Amino acid sequence: MYNFPTFRRAVMRVLLFTSLASDQHTAPLRGRTVGIDLGTTNSAIAILTDGAPEIVPNSRGELTTPSVVSYRADGSVIVGADAVVEPSCHVLNTVYAAKRFIGRPFSSVQAYKAAAGAAVREGNAGEPVFVLPARPDERIRPEEVSAQVLRALLDDAERHTGLRAERAVVAIPAYFDEQQRFATLTAARLAGLSEVQLLAEPVAACVAHQLKGGTGTILVFDLGAGTYDVSVLRVTPSGALEVVATSGDARLGGNDFDAALLGWLRKERQARLGTASETSDPQLTLPGELDPEYGTVRKKLDAKKRRAAAALRPEGKQRYLPTGSPVDEIVLVGGGTHMVAVSGPHVSAFR
Repeated sequence: MYNFPTFRRAVMRVLLFTSLASDQHTAPLRGRTVGIDLGTTNSAIAILTDGAPEIVPNSRGELTTPSVVSYRADGSVIVGADAVVEPSCHVLNTVYAAKRFIGRPFSSVQAYKAAAGAAVREGNAGEPVFVLPARPDERIRPEEVSAQVLRALLDDAERHTGLRAERAVVAIPAYFDEQQRFATLTAARLAGLSEVQLLAEPVAACVAHQLKGGTGTILVFDLGAGTYDVSVLRVTPSGALEVVATSGDARLGGNDFDAALLGWLRKERQARLGTASETSDPQLTLPGELDPEYGTVRKKLDAKKRRAAAALRPEGKQRYLPTGSPVDEIVLVGGGTHMVAVSGPHVSAFR
């Protein structure tokens, strides 16, 4: 098994299999062609430095930038961690997880509206748009939000290299349809990129694995914050890469696990506090200090949290347990694959 802690390592290596190959004998390309992981929760950008891939740190010195954009009434925007922690960035003026809305009809994104931060409405063409109190006359499209994230990444790369990127390879989920691909390209062009290539995230992971010397049939599982992709690829002895099959689930990702866990904990907490409240009611008529034993309730809730992952396993297995034939290698990509409830079934099913 070949496990990537995150997709970022794969993104770096994607650069070696892109338009750089056709330009390897021309003027310095470092800083002008980049690889970008435009993620649901976090994004990253990579360049080539002396022939080796390098993830560019942002202004905070971090290798990933939260895919969060906050809009202000004065026309300015804040991108990344500052959009999350800045007190002036009200949640209703802030957009989270735009990737889950990009290129999709409004009717298909109802399940994600609550986690978007800003209000989500239906646009004139049936597309989702974000409506913000700070910009009451504007209707902001998901690709415009993604463009802000891309622009921030490009600014980081320019600050790091002194050169403005003109071309990019952007990784996208395998399940993205033509509308989603087109919207992603639109976002890249709005960010100022003149040439853009799209590469499926599982394929990028397989390319990275191939650089490590992998051959044969490779099964790639990519469980990110908002996407779940599965691809079967074949690497020939000559190094050629063939995509045998690919699929995905747009409704399954780390954010969905978080939402399920949060919902479960909320119900547990409500039930526990309700019991504690009923127990404390008689004390309201008695002298002395009210002590509804909230400490005990909290301890029980903490114990529930520790067992929450186990509670997710039965339902999760039915959704993503693979069935298939022997493969030579398994590549696990994305933070979600760190969960034993995810990695265990995927690996054992192909042993």
